[in-house]
Amino acid sequence: MKRIIEKLRAGETLTPSEINLVESRLRRRFWPGFLAWVFLFCALAFGISAQETAKNDTLDSPLLSVNGKTVSLGEYLERLEQQKVVVPGKEDETQVAANYVLGVLINESIILQLAEQEKVMPTDEQVSARLDAMKKADPKFDKTLRDQAMTENDLSKNIRYRMAFNNLVVKDVTVTEDDIAKAYEAAIKTKNSPYITPERAKISVIINKDRNKMTEAYKMLNEGAAFGSVAEMFSQDTATNRKRGEAGWISRKDTDELPKIFVDTAFSLTKGKHSAPFKTGDKWVIIRQDDFETMRVRPFDSVKDELREKVIVDKGVKSGRFQKLFAEFVKDAKVTLYGGKYKTLYNSVADKIKQQKVL
Repeated sequence: MKRIIEKLRAGETLTPSEINLVESRLRRRFWPGFLAWVFLFCALAFGISAQETAKNDTLDSPLLSVNGKTVSLGEYLERLEQQKVVVPGKEDETQVAANYVLGVLINESIILQLAEQEKVMPTDEQVSARLDAMKKADPKFDKTLRDQAMTENDLSKNIRYRMAFNNLVVKDVTVTEDDIAKAYEAAIKTKNSPYITPERAKISVIINKDRNKMTEAYKMLNEGAAFGSVAEMFSQDTATNRKRGEAGWISRKDTDELPKIFVDTAFSLTKGKHSAPFKTGDKWVIIRQDDFETMRVRPFDSVKDELREKVIVDKGVKSGRFQKLFAEFVKDAKVTLYGGKYKTLYNSVADKIKQQKVL
């Protein structure tokens, strides 16, 4: 990862594998929320310089026909103005679909132009390599594209944009070894740390509302009957009955979802041992501990490169460098919107952003 950072600082082109690594980190860490911010910023920045030219005649052109009855492009756009979508990274906020898509298209064009200026634009070879990697990783690649109503060309454009954006964010950002060490210490202390695997137990269960049935099941287990066979015979829990009682792994934090007595019983057992029947709610339960793992902490050296990338991305976002670079680049930009309807859509985007005081 250190070599990747050095190449970005020097303005060198990344290899496909290096870009894939940076892209995956960015997407997982902060992509949705930050992308939403960039979209909003872009829409406001261009609202001032947007222009309109008179090309309204195409709105009356037919878009499709159903049994001879036509639907015009204008009708389609009107419906888009009514249809709302959730803004990525802001699940509690919706926007009109037409407004959102218009802003996204403008945003993508600006990011690509800025990447060209900063000499971090991904090459055709890098985009193709990324596309090939996605094909290999998804055995149902063609179906995935169809489900998303996309072509390979659409996906290639999307990949190029994401790569360009990622490269812009991490360019010229530096971190020290001390920064990384502090990030590790903080990560270890956080709740549900990604670097800590909690103590956990793998269990199988038999669940039945009839106490007498459970007493019979318990007797059979004590006499040496296989737990899976007894579970198939007596358990009324449809989720585990088909798997011979196997319920998978649980940890102590699962008391948020499971009764405390259930979790405590599972961890009181030793591997291969089963509990006596106990009642929770209106059901009787027998648990067997199939396996057990102690808490594991990933050592610093094994996550150092991963943390370096997280720290440099976080630092890049917090520094405001990209935001300033973006603002300077779009200050004098010109966007021409063809058609009165498009101008109306765009102005509504800008007005909404001004009300939110994004800047």
